[in-house]
Amino acid sequence: MKTSAGSAGLANITRFSSLTPDRPRSADMRKTLVLPALLLTASCVQAAAPAVVNRLRFFPAPEREQAMIGGKVTGSNTSDHEGFEAVAEITEAPKAGQWNEVSFANTKLYRWIRYEAPPGSHGNVAELEFYAGEKLLPGKTFGSFGWRGLHNWPRVFDKKTDTYFDSDIADGQYAGVDIGELATAQMPRMDPPPGNDAMHGPVDVALRCNTPGAVVRYSFSGVPGPDTGNVCDKPVHLDKLTTIFAVAFKDGMPASPAATGTYPAGTGLKQGLRSFHVGNSLTASTLPFPSYAKAAGYSHEYHSWLKDGGNTPAIWNNSQTRSKADWDHEFNAMPGLDHFSVQPRLPAFTPAPT
Repeated sequence: MKTSAGSAGLANITRFSSLTPDRPRSADMRKTLVLPALLLTASCVQAAAPAVVNRLRFFPAPEREQAMIGGKVTGSNTSDHEGFEAVAEITEAPKAGQWNEVSFANTKLYRWIRYEAPPGSHGNVAELEFYAGEKLLPGKTFGSFGWRGLHNWPRVFDKKTDTYFDSDIADGQYAGVDIGELATAQMPRMDPPPGNDAMHGPVDVALRCNTPGAVVRYSFSGVPGPDTGNVCDKPVHLDKLTTIFAVAFKDGMPASPAATGTYPAGTGLKQGLRSFHVGNSLTASTLPFPSYAKAAGYSHEYHSWLKDGGNTPAIWNNSQTRSKADWDHEFNAMPGLDHFSVQPRLPAFTPAPT
């Protein structure tokens, strides 16, 4: 497979994640599945050497091989939706019904890596894998909104070559992966870690980073940049409810993922609400509610029942048939309920129940 440089610099180089079907999300489960930065208790181990993307393996969607000509590998150190630079381009049609590969020279580290589909292609591709040499690059996947027949972007990471991405929007479609600390400075660790809601009184919080030569900056009002916030050279003394935002910076590397922790130092947390939320990825936007409540000084007991791409009638039917035991356990375990939300059916994307 041929590649070509798409912008200056190429000659030198390269909302929401998918949910499992009909699974409850209790307060205990949420601590291991959601928001690692907001519920930080440990950080990932720094890779022996930062991962530099230089290969793409992909499986074309059936009878849509020509639609991939002009597709690009791009990278960003800004976010999953902006700041992307072209790294390589697919310049000829891939072979049908099999894995294809693009290799390219690259020395620049990128945290966010994505495949950008050509205009008019509806994002069509069956599978994507990004590599640094022989190492498959794992991470949190992301992609553009849109689908036809529920062929949305998570299909390109489902390890099934008979499913594919097919957006109802012809242009601007993409799918990618946030490889995080494989390419960045290590996320700072907080000691003691946040999460002890019974904490009372003052506390001194140490901020540490295991990346040699990295500088940790922190702020109480948002994620700090390389020239903002405070440089951490001693433990941070807290005597009231405080949220700390910390990032590690090192020359030649992308900034670390942000570490965020709320400490109820001083008076502790006030009793908050109990909520239960049913829906798909749109409802998953409620997952940060407990962290927001804690930052305001309140506890929040959160429960949810989520299915990626599911419509409300189907989710409800499954909860009362195939997954009824799990549903009953989750619902009956709640000592009380102050707020319940259910996602309305979307007529444009989900059929009415029969």
